[in-house]
Amino acid sequence: MAKRIFMATAAKKDYLKGLVPYRIKRYWAYIAATVVALVLPWIKVGDNHFFLLNFDHKQLHFMFVRFDMQELYIMPFLLMLLFLGIFALTAFAGRAWCGWACPQTIFRVLYRDFLETKLLGIRKNIKNKQKEPDWSKTENKVKEGIAILIWSALALVAAADFMWYFVPPEDFFKYLQNPAEHTVMIGFVLGVAAFLVADVVFIKESFCVYICPYSRVQSVLFDEDTLMAVYDPIRGGKIYEGHGEEKHKIVNKQKDVLAQNPDNECTACES
Repeated sequence: MAKRIFMATAAKKDYLKGLVPYRIKRYWAYIAATVVALVLPWIKVGDNHFFLLNFDHKQLHFMFVRFDMQELYIMPFLLMLLFLGIFALTAFAGRAWCGWACPQTIFRVLYRDFLETKLLGIRKNIKNKQKEPDWSKTENKVKEGIAILIWSALALVAAADFMWYFVPPEDFFKYLQNPAEHTVMIGFVLGVAAFLVADVVFIKESFCVYICPYSRVQSVLFDEDTLMAVYDPIRGGKIYEGHGEEKHKIVNKQKDVLAQNPDNECTACES
């Protein structure tokens, strides 16, 4: 039986050889989205930006075309198109936005997976990302403080980038030279940065569960043809028995899953 399980596992590894995991593909998508968000405010055709809602000069730039206040009636239509696009994406591809392009997801991956895990090693030995490290250790507390400081600096960059879609970069840095005359702009940037620190460090995934309005409407947009990332017991194997409060786990290691059926693909990672 052990030899059979080993052969089945080896065959699976040969089958997966050369394939790029979706986790890695999502990281590339995060990098692409970040680069686009950072670079787009700097791109101009003539004096027009791709998107700029400038309250200072009372202008809207969209796709390098400038509109003045008398033409702002197009804004509701743009917002409707945006939401219709997101709703259509949700109906077709499920939570693709949440997993591949949502800023909340990107910021949490950057903070938890890169800063806390790769850079500082706080979560290095934790397979289940929902579990917390041992905060009773002084070493972990110090590293967490360093992670918060690094993220605070990155949050300022993210807040400034957000502001660039309302105050163009060429004006933004000019205004920073006279902070006393532009306290509202600076206060807004600092407020957004403070929110990002509180959100990513302390609120975490609870933002998606309790605060995000998009997550509240997703279920009504799903149908039988919507793509969904859910556990498939037929492919992975039976992990739980019972329902509701009586639901309990029946396997804890991959060998127990393979003992049910050598073709089961669950790795019992609990992630």
